Amino acid sequence: MSLPERTGVDTIAPAVGFDLTAEQTAQLVQRAAARHWYACDHGQLTVREGSQNQLEAETPVLGVHDFGLVSPVLAEIPGSPLVPATPNTQHRWVRSEYMAGLNDESPTPGFVPYTLAVPRPWDHHQQEPRITPHYLGGLGAGECLKQATEAAWANLNVEDALAHWWYGHRRVTAMTPGPDLEPETCGVRYRFGALHSSLGEPVTVVMIEAPSGGRRLQALGGGYGHDIDGQRSALANAWWQWAMARELSDPQSSLYEGHGSGLPRYRVRNDYLRAARARNFRTLLDPLAHVQLLLDPDMAAHIGARWKQGTGPHSQAAPTRESEEIWRVVYTHQPGVSVVRLLVPRALKLPVGAFPATPQQFIESVPYPGW
Repeated sequence: MSLPERTGVDTIAPAVGFDLTAEQTAQLVQRAAARHWYACDHGQLTVREGSQNQLEAETPVLGVHDFGLVSPVLAEIPGSPLVPATPNTQHRWVRSEYMAGLNDESPTPGFVPYTLAVPRPWDHHQQEPRITPHYLGGLGAGECLKQATEAAWANLNVEDALAHWWYGHRRVTAMTPGPDLEPETCGVRYRFGALHSSLGEPVTVVMIEAPSGGRRLQALGGGYGHDIDGQRSALANAWWQWAMARELSDPQSSLYEGHGSGLPRYRVRNDYLRAARARNFRTLLDPLAHVQLLLDPDMAAHIGARWKQGTGPHSQAAPTRESEEIWRVVYTHQPGVSVVRLLVPRALKLPVGAFPATPQQFIESVPYPGW
């Protein structure tokens, strides 16, 4: 798709929407474009400057460390691109809504950090303190505010469930795919699994394995729900990851040209995991760097082992959508289109590898292979 050029709009990254049913294509494209466009700062957001202490004296705020995206100690490491954030640090904030549950119809006005509200904050304000890394989760679009909020809720629950499973806090239960999803065809193998997020929502995870350039390439994907829609979404997501990985197997891919230093250089041996581990994963600055890990044979072996080790009964948390602490940023709310971001402190995130949520998260584990 082609979007108008404007400061702050990423013209390289794809605006992605995926499913396996042709009848949903138009809607998916429209919502993907809406998320990509409206989540940028076009001047439609209410922004103010100040410290957490100053704002808390007059309104509810979500502090940087309250959100739990990144470990505070990372800012103290020599050479870190992050700067320490204290309650007295001066930075920008964005007007948001504090919701006591997903269906709260009378949310309380408040503020969240600018770098958590806008996916690409430094495209708009280069001098803004780098108190957090980029955050790409929790976005949703729909025809109305309720649809957009539900879509964002689904997005962050998928991320939470995948993170808990990958890092060993949850187990996946084998799932039989729906009747229109063949388990194996044309040399392609699928495995479907059921998860629940820590917020109590159902999530499907799919592992695919398909031939590519004389080898077999694996990929993972998640979808919201255990029904056929959730399964189809997870499968489409996995195929997108697979296709992006295949593209990165080409040293002449335009993805290497477009992402510059954010994406590690092409490696003939495909030893991306070893190279990243050698530098404590500090080279994983771009989400595509995680997709690139799928090219490493060691990662393929780890995916297979992780699936087997993590398969079995798992406990389901009680749904919390009616009581969860939620912060909502409304990018646009107009007839026919609404776009929001939900920030839920308790939900587990899948940050890029250079910025783990805890100091040992990626040193002791293998980063999640995907976006």
